[in-house]
Amino acid sequence: MSPVVRALLVWVLLLVACLAAFVALAWWGRPGAHWLEVDASIVGGAVAAWFGVQFGRAALKRLRERAAVGGPDDMGRPVDGAFVVLAGVLQTMTPLRTPFTGVAAVAYGYKAWRRERWGTSEKHTREVAYWWGEGSAPCTLLTRAGSVAVRSRLELDLWSAMVENTVVAQDHFAAFMQGATPEVGPVAIARPGFDWDTPLDGLVRRDKQRQLDSPSFSALTLHEWVVTPGEPVVLMGRYSAARGGLVHDEGAGRPLRVLKGDIATVRAQLLSGATSYGVLSLVALGVAAMLAGSILGWHDLGL
Repeated sequence: MSPVVRALLVWVLLLVACLAAFVALAWWGRPGAHWLEVDASIVGGAVAAWFGVQFGRAALKRLRERAAVGGPDDMGRPVDGAFVVLAGVLQTMTPLRTPFTGVAAVAYGYKAWRRERWGTSEKHTREVAYWWGEGSAPCTLLTRAGSVAVRSRLELDLWSAMVENTVVAQDHFAAFMQGATPEVGPVAIARPGFDWDTPLDGLVRRDKQRQLDSPSFSALTLHEWVVTPGEPVVLMGRYSAARGGLVHDEGAGRPLRVLKGDIATVRAQLLSGATSYGVLSLVALGVAAMLAGSILGWHDLGL
């Protein structure tokens, strides 16, 4: 089964489980009530509980990753087939040039976009991307224990990286696109990204553009995500002795992720992310509990 399909199946099963739990709660708690009186609470409570569970899972994932950063995996040669978290700096002999700033990069992602009205209402807008893409170069991670080759393209965490839309940026992009043959399509909302399992045996690059209604480039907002040679990073992936380096985690359906910063910075970022998701989880579960109380009619008891 595809990892993407498996992840989607887990999401759906969790939602069905939450909905079934609230239906059972309504059946047991208010047997005399008309279903129309509680159906909104059932749906709302199930959705809130689902978000609470998903946010909780995201928080726990970041806590596990934080515990692994700077751990035993970073002290010696990785074991074949093991999921590892390694800290170091990335080096490449064939750097790429970024589209808007023109700096040397091990990996980059970019997007030129603007917000446009969605439907007939002027109050509703959506993000419309006109040019977007990504690139990765063959590289090596230099760690305290030695060097490890990178054999899959890097999944960039989309940290905020807006670039000022200046004449210099437009000139860089014009030069960048001279060597590109972008794929054309009608996609409106887009983020950079290849398939998560793209191998990295050479330079990998993909460029896309929207087919119709391209505005003046100067009217667009520019974003660029860059990992430069020598920049401290933390990589999360699986070690393959057969490939001779780090690859995507095929069994779990996880790409080879790169987080920018040294060990202390990444640990702080992961803790901050875990805290944010934990708070969201508590809020969502609180809403679910409140709706469960309304179904049970606890307010009638003065509780």
